[in-house]
Parts: sequence; structure tokens; C-alpha cells
Amino acid sequence: MKRVALVLLVVVACRTVPVSGGGSPMGSGARAGGLAGAAATDGAPSARLAVDRFLEAAREQDLATIGTLFGDESGPARTRDDVRAFERREVIMVCALRHDNARVTEGAASVGGKVLFNVELVQGMLQATTKFTVVRGPAGRWFVSEFDIVTLQNKGFCRNAGMGKTPAGGGILRSD
Repeated sequence: MKRVALVLLVVVACRTVPVSGGGSPMGSGARAGGLAGAAATDGAPSARLAVDRFLEAAREQDLATIGTLFGDESGPARTRDDVRAFERREVIMVCALRHDNARVTEGAASVGGKVLFNVELVQGMLQATTKFTVVRGPAGRWFVSEFDIVTLQNKGFCRNAGMGKTPAGGGILRSD
């Protein structure tokens, strides 16, 4: 029964969450006290630092820091996504990105100003390489916009928590 509930949580948490369109500039699902866009402390000053800090936050299970780094060109996803849905996504990300060691390759520019990184993760005896996409947001700050969670799950990452299933909607966990 617990496993079924956990798999349902994964399915719900990994789906794409549309931006709320409520009457406030933050949307009806935004976090209390959030801003419409990025605060000066959201994101990172460089693409590489966004990935490094994101991985460290996942390793330390620091959901607050993940919330400042996961986003897109309009800023952190936490300022516009439904609070509960975003928190579920953070838990899934922490589980999938738990690691003992990480190695990030130098970024390669992509279409539209995105920067792609290959990230090698080691978790005990498990080893996987996944792709991260980083984008420039407000005030020139950088945000992790997506990473390939299915590659990690297929290599056994997060299986001990009962989350070894592919999320509904595909294998890329996106900020939009």
C-alpha cells in the first residue's frame, strides 16, 4: 500500500505544472511572500555555479536552495507553481540526485542561449551520466531548467525509496 501511494506521488509530482494565471502578478498558486520573477538571491551568477549549487543542495536535501535554483527564463519555478506540486517535485529531485560524488563537464552552448552540462553521479555502487540544461533568467541569473531524471532512475537511483518508475509525461523533469 505504501509503495502504491509513493508511486502515485511520483506520477503527480513529475508532471508538468502549468503556470497559475490568477489575478495577482504571482498567480494564485505562488508561495506567500514570493516575487513575480527572481529576487537578487535567486539563481546563480553563472551557469556552472547553478549546476554546482543545485547538486550540492540536492545532496544536502536543502529544499529552500533548490527552490531558488530550479526555474527558467522568467525566474524560479517556486514563484509561479502550485506550492504543493512544487514541493513534491523537490522531493523527487532530491531522491533522484542523491549522490556520494558528482563530476560536471564544462558547459556547451545550445540553441536559444541554453547551456548543457553532462553530470556524472556516483551513489554507492551506482553510476550514471545525465544531462542538465541551464538558462539565463531575470537580472542575468542562471537557473537549472531541466535534467534527465529517467536516466538516473534507469540506473537505479532513487529505487530504494520506491520511486523507480518513469514519471508520467516523459523522462525530463522540467521547471515549466
